[in-house]
Formats: sequence, structure tokens, C-alpha cells
Amino acid sequence: MDISENDLPSVKFEKEIKDQINYSALERYVKNQTEDDKIDNWLQLFQSKVEPYLTESSKDSAFDHDKRCKHFNYLINVIISKINSLSNDFGKIAEWSQKIKDWRNDYYGSDSNLKCNEFNRYFDSNEKNVDTFCEYSSFINYKLTNIQNSVHCQKIVNAMSTRKDDLIRPLASDELDSSTQHGVGEESSEELVSQT
Repeated sequence: MDISENDLPSVKFEKEIKDQINYSALERYVKNQTEDDKIDNWLQLFQSKVEPYLTESSKDSAFDHDKRCKHFNYLINVIISKINSLSNDFGKIAEWSQKIKDWRNDYYGSDSNLKCNEFNRYFDSNEKNVDTFCEYSSFINYKLTNIQNSVHCQKIVNAMSTRKDDLIRPLASDELDSSTQHGVGEESSEELVSQT
């Protein structure tokens, strides 16, 4: 089996679900230029497409309910944030956001295979990045021989290196902020980065 970066669990889940809901269309919508009907239609498509995908994928024994639930709730929050940015009409924004939240809560209550609720979520993007990095590391260790023999091995190594850098960057930034506030020199932040 030739494993690529797209086989990493969160990448695969996010790509599949975004394809199902036509997320790229939502990303192209522009504030006060996209008609309300277009957004309403996208929301209907979202509801009709995501439900069968989640129902079917949650039956898979390899499906990590906790991680996928957190990941999906994170995506829901990203979608709500994007939709909130599309209009100055607070009534319409509230209606769209509530429609998504109501659908999510109804769906979570109706699917016994999907062990998920709205409170099972990442605190912020840093927590999501750490969790995803750990999941990838575990997946890579489990599939190490296949990955080493894959033509995509270097791409996976590069992706993991990038993800590691993404995790270290906020730490280094926090250390720089802290050292500036406490009059500490730059050496301490450089030491922090080199230690990780």
C-alpha cells in the first residue's frame, strides 16, 4: 500500500467532509456580495450532505469518535465564523448560525453510532494542532514500514516537520513576549526552540 499525506487520519477526514459539503464554495463567498439565497442553499446542501457522511463514517471501526467529533465541532465553528462574516444583517447572521447549531444538536442526538456532542471540542487551534500532530505521529509509527517504502515518504516527513514548526512557533513567540516583558535577552527564546 502506497501511503501518502492524504491517508493521515485528520487530513483524510477533513478533505472528505469538505468535499462533501462543497466547503470551497463557502470560502469563495464575499461579505455583502454573496446573496442570502446562495448562503441559504449552501446551508441546505451542508445539512443534506454531511449527515450521510458522518453516519456512514461513524460505523467504521477505525473511526476515532473523540478526535473526529472534536475535529467536526472545530469545522462547525469555522463555518459559523465564516457565515458570520458574510453580512452586516445581524438578524440573518443569527438565523444562519442558529440553523447550523440546531442541526448539529439534533443530529448528535439522533445518531447512536456517533458518540459526540457540542461540548466535545478543541479549546483553540493550538490544542487542535497538538492533537492532530500526536495522531499523525501515532499513525506514522503504526504504518512506519509502509511509509518508508512509499514514494510519498519525503512528503510525509515534510508535512510532519511543518506541523512541528507550527507547534513550536507559538511557544517561541510566547517566550519572546515573556522575555521582553521581564527584560530577558533573546537567548532564552532561542534555547527554547532548540530544545524542542
